[in-house]
Amino acid sequence: MLSQQEIKDNMVRFESISTEEAAQLAGVVLDHIQLKSNLSQMLAGLEFSDTSTKQILADTILSFINRLLQSRTATSDCSPLLKQSGLNDEYSEVIGKVISNRLDTVVKDLAEKSSGDKLQDLEWRFGLTAASSTGAGTPFIQMRLQFENIQPVSIEMGMTEFYEFAADIKRIQAQMSNTLSI
Repeated sequence: MLSQQEIKDNMVRFESISTEEAAQLAGVVLDHIQLKSNLSQMLAGLEFSDTSTKQILADTILSFINRLLQSRTATSDCSPLLKQSGLNDEYSEVIGKVISNRLDTVVKDLAEKSSGDKLQDLEWRFGLTAASSTGAGTPFIQMRLQFENIQPVSIEMGMTEFYEFAADIKRIQAQMSNTLSI
């Protein structure tokens, strides 16, 4: 993924292609994200500009979208964010419209695909290690997770680790709810 500065530096390169070609390019990048297909092969189907320029512009759009997804910025119009990144008004409007029209679908598709194997069963056991003459026993949690298509996973952790794990799960759940508007 390109840095914010690299994205800004590459924005002026969009002026080497037409706005229609920029819209096509944004659509191909979104297809790549949704379909998990080879971006270089998809770019070869576009008949404008040289391969190097198409790749740089596609990487710029891809990095912009990835940063947008990572920031969890809920926006119905990406145009202002593109302008802030250094893209001129005309291209910001065109590319922003393409991204904004498909962003919700992309987010939902990514959420469905990233769910991986579904958790079928969770067994847990709370325990206490044996006490010794030097100290009391320490509590622990053992969990066994059974997934759809893979071997069961067994985990043992202390209470501090368990509380951190539970907090992480709650944070992930809240982020998913915000992203998917659940």
